[in-house]
Amino acid sequence: MLKNYLKIFFRNMLKHPGYSLSNISSLAIGMTTCTLILLFVRYEMNWNTYNKNYDHAYRVQQKVIFKDDYQIYSQTGFQVASQLKQQVPEIENSAVTRFIWDEYLSSTDELTFDEKGGCYADGNLFKVLTFEFVEGDSATALSEPYSIVITQDLAQKYFPGENVMGKIIKASKNKILKVTGVIKNLPYNLDFRPDYFVSMETYKEVTDWKDYDKIENIAAALFNTFVTLKPNVSYKDVNEKIYNFQDQFLTDNYKKIYFKPLPELHLTADERNDVEIALYYIGAFAILVLILASINYINLSTANSFLRKKEIGIRKVVGASRVSLFSQFIGEALIYAIASMAFTFLVVELLLPSFNTVVERHIDIQFFRDIKFIAIMFVVFIVTGFLSGVYPALYLSNFRALQVIKGNVSLFKNNKGSSKNFLRKSLVSVQFCISVLLLTSTIYVVNQVHFMKTKDLGFDKEDILICYVYGSKANGSFETLRNQLLTNPDITGATVSSNAPFHGNWGKEINWEGGTAKDNMSINYNMIDYDYIDTYKMKLVLGRNFLNEFSTDSQACLINETAWKSLGWENPIGKKIDNNNYTIVGVVKDFHQYSVHVEIPAFYMVLNSGTLDKGGGYAIRIKDNNKEEAAAYVRNVFRDFFPDAIIDVTTFDNNLDFGTKGVWEIVEKIFFGFAIIAILIAANGLFGMISFAAQRRMKEIGVRKVFGASSRQLYILMSKEFAFILLIAVLVAFPSGYFISKTTPGAYKYQMQFFDYFFSIGIMIITAIAATTYHTTKAIYTNPVETLRDE
Repeated sequence: MLKNYLKIFFRNMLKHPGYSLSNISSLAIGMTTCTLILLFVRYEMNWNTYNKNYDHAYRVQQKVIFKDDYQIYSQTGFQVASQLKQQVPEIENSAVTRFIWDEYLSSTDELTFDEKGGCYADGNLFKVLTFEFVEGDSATALSEPYSIVITQDLAQKYFPGENVMGKIIKASKNKILKVTGVIKNLPYNLDFRPDYFVSMETYKEVTDWKDYDKIENIAAALFNTFVTLKPNVSYKDVNEKIYNFQDQFLTDNYKKIYFKPLPELHLTADERNDVEIALYYIGAFAILVLILASINYINLSTANSFLRKKEIGIRKVVGASRVSLFSQFIGEALIYAIASMAFTFLVVELLLPSFNTVVERHIDIQFFRDIKFIAIMFVVFIVTGFLSGVYPALYLSNFRALQVIKGNVSLFKNNKGSSKNFLRKSLVSVQFCISVLLLTSTIYVVNQVHFMKTKDLGFDKEDILICYVYGSKANGSFETLRNQLLTNPDITGATVSSNAPFHGNWGKEINWEGGTAKDNMSINYNMIDYDYIDTYKMKLVLGRNFLNEFSTDSQACLINETAWKSLGWENPIGKKIDNNNYTIVGVVKDFHQYSVHVEIPAFYMVLNSGTLDKGGGYAIRIKDNNKEEAAAYVRNVFRDFFPDAIIDVTTFDNNLDFGTKGVWEIVEKIFFGFAIIAILIAANGLFGMISFAAQRRMKEIGVRKVFGASSRQLYILMSKEFAFILLIAVLVAFPSGYFISKTTPGAYKYQMQFFDYFFSIGIMIITAIAATTYHTTKAIYTNPVETLRDE
């Protein structure tokens, strides 16, 4: 019997190739979209698994508790690693690292590069995190001062074609480094992914703060601490044990520590679930597109059922039961699903390189290695095929033999005359609702990312050059350098600060005048000069800027509006903060110091010394024209003051991350790209349904034309059938837009506009009108003689 069913199936495929191709392509498009998106979600959910210890490795984090809030610090003090290892027997190994945010390395004058991904690390790191050595000994590679371990890529970059062990790398901050090890290139999906490691002994030699390893500084958040636990130890139990660990070293301690599992660092490192929510959005998108494809298959199967009516009638006459017919049509649905699945995996393999380019990831799929994922997708697609085929199978197997043979069966009405087209209309309504939901989501995400990129930052970032100096220290004052810069008519301002907005950040905890001994507030701070506010075109909302004529301004500070609100003073001018060290003289309008995705923190600024420092961030405001010439002039002026240093001059927004990089810009791309596919799927379903509805009413239209019905009346007649579907879509758009805007993470959100709703609804209305107009026009201009002739 199975052989007979297969023979009938393939015979029908050859007889109706267009119908078969539509079925397979409809399911395959949905399955391909679903597979690509779920591959991305799987990739994001499996960060840090490269480390063999990932299931029992942890980063130590600090929970800093303030009066009315708390913050999560990913960094701890230097002594945390060793003290935990000594006092907590459940710990197997511990290691401490410190990021090197920016460093110029060189092997020759020609091979000098700005490396942004390095860290200091002690020798235990390679016991905690498993990086595979291709040269050198992991146990001793970082035991000596001025040792460096590099990746294979860096080895080839600095010493192409050479044996690198023992070679010398010059560093602008670390002097002369000796290569003591080479590790395999690290995969992309690691949160801790340095390109090179410099021994912690080197940090002791080069740091200006020599007291970092004192036990009283155990809470200074400068270092990353990693640990592994012994087998069969629950990290949650250990977390309860170590929560107040630092109390023994500090009085009135408000910094608690806990272990964060390595696999969770990518999704919830700061205990916020922003990335998780983004992945839920994307996962839901994949499921909805698969539902759209399934509905298309159902509608296409039932609408084309007239192709099989005589076959069904004859099979029933010769004794075929309803169960056997149901089994046959379910089997055919599963064959379509399997064929679509095979096509899907082929297309996924072909599209992955392009998809990786779009999402900026390194996703791959290996069918023999990814057996679990393939098996899950196989089950999902088989279930999808089965569910998609249930209604068509029930529908087709329910025909009555005698009426089919006589030709009296209506494929749109049952034997009692009531419409059986309701389910098909409902399914198309669901398609419309899903399409509107996806469109609304896409419009919101695109606008949110654009909003974050163009949001008022509280300062003018246009026409600013950022200059950093790496290497030698110059004598003299910044005022002299600034005056030299301003002799160029294309330069209108210059300033120096410890950190430029979006290019670095410092944080600390402070107390304030009138607060109790236990009161403290997390605050960001910066050291600036007199021209900082004017150069960045920030605005003062209260008080004054720093002024040269006030000698007391060396103990003065500016705060932002958020700090003013947090401190709770009606008038903050003249009040003191930070152990009464600084007197507030002005309030600056809130500005973003870093990611637009997070709320603007409390902030204060004090005066720097005004000396030239290789660690300073220099900002130069230029005129809109001749940026390249101005940058070259700035570089030459700095070269005069820092003759042996490396000078780095870039535009302010070069590779700037406003908080949208990473997952949210990828969400934008995925939503935008696949929303188009979803609309096409829904439009295809709508065109199909309207086509068959028009065929069903051909005789009715012919009769009405004979009795004088106008074209306008016939258009209205056909359009009314789908007005309800459009009404449902309209009703879905508004609550869905509200839900999306409320659940999307981020401190600052784009507010949905009426045009956004109108645009998403309008696309579907235009689609419906186009489909209705096309098929109704075709029916209206068909000769009534042809439609009224007996079939």
